[in-house]
Amino acid sequence: MTTAPKMLTGLAFLTAAFCASLALGQTSMSPATVAEALFHPDATNTEHLIVQGSRLPRAVIAVLVGAALAVAGALMQALTRNPLASPAIFVVNAGAVFAIVLATTWLAVSAIHDLLWIGLGGATIAGALVYTLGSQVRQGPDPV
Repeated sequence: MTTAPKMLTGLAFLTAAFCASLALGQTSMSPATVAEALFHPDATNTEHLIVQGSRLPRAVIAVLVGAALAVAGALMQALTRNPLASPAIFVVNAGAVFAIVLATTWLAVSAIHDLLWIGLGGATIAGALVYTLGSQVRQGPDPV
């Protein structure tokens, strides 16, 4: 199977899952109701409010987060030229957790927003350190 049919198959599954996430939930809705809520919303209809206010933002965020994780994985594999590259192998996860633990223990940081940026900084430092150390072994990055 070549790349184009695989991409189209993946896109078809993504579209089906996206539509299902809009229609299914504690209150299941017909596809016609979902389409009406998307294209001709009525502010007095409870089902339209559920789709517009809860399900649509959640589905869009899920697609964007999935795309971001896919791009991050592809970048890590391309950068290291290693198809098995992952954040766990390159200590990125541990660097983020270590920075968060240090910040909560020594600096008494408890705001989620602050911990997010501290974790990002710790992950960046740990990833850069591992990449630098791995590059020094053979005068340049090596997949091994």
